[in-house]
Amino acid sequence: RIDFNWTVPYTMEDDTYTVSAYDPGYDVTVYAEFDIRAFYKEYPSGTIVIPMDSKQSTNINDFDYLRAYGLVWRLLNDTFKVDWIFTPPCVQLNATDIDNQQQFYEHYCHGFFLIDNQSAWQNITNYKSDPRFSGIRIHNLTSITRIKQSQVTQLVKAPRVAMWWKGEEIIDQTLDESYIPYDLLSTTEVLSGSLNSSAYDIFLVGHYDFERYLSAADYQGVADNISALDRKSTRLNSSHTDISRMPSSA
Repeated sequence: RIDFNWTVPYTMEDDTYTVSAYDPGYDVTVYAEFDIRAFYKEYPSGTIVIPMDSKQSTNINDFDYLRAYGLVWRLLNDTFKVDWIFTPPCVQLNATDIDNQQQFYEHYCHGFFLIDNQSAWQNITNYKSDPRFSGIRIHNLTSITRIKQSQVTQLVKAPRVAMWWKGEEIIDQTLDESYIPYDLLSTTEVLSGSLNSSAYDIFLVGHYDFERYLSAADYQGVADNISALDRKSTRLNSSHTDISRMPSSA
């Protein structure tokens, strides 16, 4: 009899793993194959679904897909936890539209949201009575669903958002149409430390001609304040250019 201890790696995906061990006494190599199953998170029937693909909107100009982000922001602000499901791969769901009772058994794509908290229904109903959010499609699961943990990111806080004062139209439009509140910060406010003293979580910087708007000396000051924000384990989201990585002599 030969006894072996096998070490199988942790994995976030389904996989097959082969290990081997050599016994010098018998001059034999033994191979073993393991089927590894990824970690999954289970969602019960009745879980709230906010679709973000064509099931949310077939017309990109109606902005309901943007307003869905604003709804999620408000639910987070109400202290509900929201799971953001990253795709691809898309996830097969069995769900029903709460407004028209249309049933779906198909793939949900484009980063949809799940809320496993029935108490959130009242808040959603209240928000959907607001004309700004009335067009948002809300579904609920009609069967138990398991999703790979590697695709699940749990959101726990409504981020406080700031944007550099030279707003780029596409960023302004995205925030305005989603109804996510934000503050505009001038260069002077950034240099004075407003990013950190006001506890912003996201600072949006557009695609600008920095040589036109900032002196060489101000580059470093702005970059230092953004870096300090990043070091506080907050999220720096620069839509096009991360000026914290621009040389001060640019």
